[in-house]
Amino acid sequence: MPMPKFSNHQRGIVIASMGAASLATLGTSAYLNQSRKKLNAEFSVLANSLPEIKTPKRPKPGSRPPKWAITGPDNGLMTHSDLPECTKFEPDSYGAYTAPDKVRGYRPDKWNDMTEGLLLDSDYRIMYPTANPVEDSQYDLWIHFHRPDLFQKEWITEMRKTILVTLHLHGFSQVYIDALEQSYDWKQIRDRISQAVANHYNMGVIPRRIGLSGFSAGCAALQRIDSFEPGGVDAMICLDGFHGTYRGPDNEPITDYSRFRQAVDLPVNLPDYTLAAADGEKFLGISHSSIPCSGTCQSGHVSYASTTATARNMIWFVGGTADDLAYTEEDNPEDPYTVYNTYDQGNFHVIERRGADGPAHCRVFKDVPSFLKKAKKETGFQ
Repeated sequence: MPMPKFSNHQRGIVIASMGAASLATLGTSAYLNQSRKKLNAEFSVLANSLPEIKTPKRPKPGSRPPKWAITGPDNGLMTHSDLPECTKFEPDSYGAYTAPDKVRGYRPDKWNDMTEGLLLDSDYRIMYPTANPVEDSQYDLWIHFHRPDLFQKEWITEMRKTILVTLHLHGFSQVYIDALEQSYDWKQIRDRISQAVANHYNMGVIPRRIGLSGFSAGCAALQRIDSFEPGGVDAMICLDGFHGTYRGPDNEPITDYSRFRQAVDLPVNLPDYTLAAADGEKFLGISHSSIPCSGTCQSGHVSYASTTATARNMIWFVGGTADDLAYTEEDNPEDPYTVYNTYDQGNFHVIERRGADGPAHCRVFKDVPSFLKKAKKETGFQ
């Protein structure tokens, strides 16, 4: 039987408790002296058998990440296939949820013609559980950005009582950055959702926990929201979307793509949040493909790193090493998009997949149920 996982603090409690219980039964001081060596040996065996827990630790200021933490996927991981790309999900039912409803409103500060809809009317949906999720005037809320249909498909396989809101804007990361230009924009989204939920259940309600997820460009929304309210989000899932700007020797953004080989730094996405997740205070799940992000990954004259390099940079940031990225046995070697490695530290989880084409980009949705299962266990969503 495998040993249970314990934190460093729990290890000390287990050992100390066993010692106290055992010593209480020894009776005489003579027997105590006679048994001390035996007990010490037994406790030593127990302590050594418990898994070693890494302590998340931010690198020292000015530390340069090692080569493995800023490089993209190996050539052997950039597989392709003739499988269909991102087939739209059209369900017969939504399991424990109602079909998505539009949430209406208007944004006169964004559109002079009073166009209905928060962000965009046709792209803002809310899914209510069929079982009432409100307890003590509180409910769990999850908001997903980009390709809602594919996220909903995986969501209904695992979740039962968390309200799901999905928002989709057509375009790249910049459309979400523009839509969440100020903290006021995020506040408007939360307030509009709260009002919709209150109207649905005919009572005043507030979110108990908030989870966020994004696919591809939608992960830019997660980064913006974290900058507005770093302590107000309990869980995040990013699907093939975090990128980072490569930096040169003087920490300047690299504008000449040929200088990628001389890149010395890659800013960590969500640094404080990543550390909190690795320490078990928040939840963060990342799944990425092996799309290389070659010369096409640029914005203006600035070159961007692949999701592989960015995820590895985040792993390094919390104390991970190159040994943690040693390839594991693949789930299915015949699958061109199979999982080839995973990383887990506290509530920080990374899944790495093969694949460097459109179908690979969408395959990361297959990791949503496992992330949600962990989020329920580690942060309390239902």
